[in-house]
Amino acid sequence: MNRFVIVIFIFTMLFGCTTNLQRTYPKTSRSLLWTAMVAVAESPEYQAENVLKRWIVVENNVNANASLGIIEVRRILARSLQLPLQEVQNDRRNILFTVYLLPGELPTLKFVSLGSQMIPARGVNESERYFRAVEEMLEPPLSHVR
Repeated sequence: MNRFVIVIFIFTMLFGCTTNLQRTYPKTSRSLLWTAMVAVAESPEYQAENVLKRWIVVENNVNANASLGIIEVRRILARSLQLPLQEVQNDRRNILFTVYLLPGELPTLKFVSLGSQMIPARGVNESERYFRAVEEMLEPPLSHVR
């Protein structure tokens, strides 16, 4: 019985930890959404008020295929963090995800983080960061809003 539980745990950790989320943008053209998707993938921003969410992008590999509507992203992030009463903590993180511009009438973006990430919450955090950055690019400048 214990061996079975261990096998299930390992299988889940290796293959079951994916994040699969999507958002629809009914007031945005497909071409504008695609442009924002690529721009966000190519220029990631990891500055945040929360010190735990601040990272430096060490490497950012983006493969965008407009004819298929697929963007594959592989990033390496790093940070050096010292919290009160603790030693300096040096972290390095690999981020792997794919975003899709789904076919259909309504422009829909699908975010899938790959199963190699051991902590599913990281995929959710990355998807929220990505969606937020795309939505910021799609918002009209405040000077034009009345």
